[in-house]
Formats: sequence, C-alpha cells, structure tokens
Amino acid sequence: YELYCIARALGTTMCTVHCDASLEQIGDFNKCSSAYEERHIVELPMRYERPNDRNRWERPLFVVRPEDETLPLDDIEAAINGRALNPNLATVSQPVADKNMLHEVDLITTHILAAIQKSQADGAAGGDVVIAHRAQPVHIPRVVPIGEQRRIKRQFIKLISDDGQTPSNIAAATELFVSFLLKQLAAE
Repeated sequence: YELYCIARALGTTMCTVHCDASLEQIGDFNKCSSAYEERHIVELPMRYERPNDRNRWERPLFVVRPEDETLPLDDIEAAINGRALNPNLATVSQPVADKNMLHEVDLITTHILAAIQKSQADGAAGGDVVIAHRAQPVHIPRVVPIGEQRRIKRQFIKLISDDGQTPSNIAAATELFVSFLLKQLAAE
C-alpha cells in the first residue's frame, strides 16, 4: 500500500508482480544461491501477506510461478506504460506554512487578545476594542474568559497551519483572526 501511495503521489504507474512459489521451492532456490540464512527462509513466509487483486493498491496484479515457461512481460510493460495514477488529497504533500508568518500570526493573536483582556480589566463587559493594524474597533459582544480566548487562539493557529493558507501580511492576518474570533463568539 505504501508503494501505491508513493506511485500515486508521483503521478506514475505501478503494478504488482507476485512470485507464487511453495515453501519447498523457496528453500531449493535459497540452497542454490545461499542468499539467506535458513531461519529467514522459514520466518519470512509467515510474515508475508499475499497480494489480493481485489485491493486497488495491488492492481494490476501479475502472478508468476516457477513452473511458468514464459513471463507476462508484455502485459507488465503495458501496465507500467499505461494510465498514470492521479494524485489525491491523501497522497499529495500539503504545503508547509511559512514559519515566520506563523510566528507573526501568533504575535498578532496575542496582541488582539491582550487588547480584549485590557478592555475587560477596565470594566467593559464587551463593547468596542481598539486593535492595532485595523482601522475600526472591534465590537466584542460579551466578556470572554481567558481560557476561551486561549482555545480560540489555538484553534485559529491550528486551522491556518494545517490548511497551508497562512495570511500573506499582518493586516490580512489581523482581519482573518478578528473574523474567526467574532464567529466563535457568536456561535457560543
């Protein structure tokens, strides 16, 4: 399955070729080549999971046996040169957020929440709070406990870092967090 994911992420083709030999045949092959210790030849088949063509990550599956006179090389070549696997969300690497901007976003959210805490400490139970990098004050509808502020900040940082869509500048980050904060406060 891991090879399937790698092939899909690279947008290339793949196929599975399974050499279906009995334990006796495997032992005989090894005696001729002495490539592996006897205990490994006994242990490996017990750990091996036979491929199944019902699993999409093992298709196309070609089974070859020691008694086969010819190998399906044309079919294998056609499978490898066939239709490429399309990458999907599970196999495409997500862009990593710019670490400097994440640090800036962390500072911005800290300053915004500090302004809210200062307003609440001055006795305001909600109301307009002046925030740096924003032309208009923000109307906070109620008192926001510190624990809730921290939770909202963590959710916001996680959201933008997981999404890979870090804001491009401080003003955009400020607007994005204020919008997120107000939605969270309205939801509760």
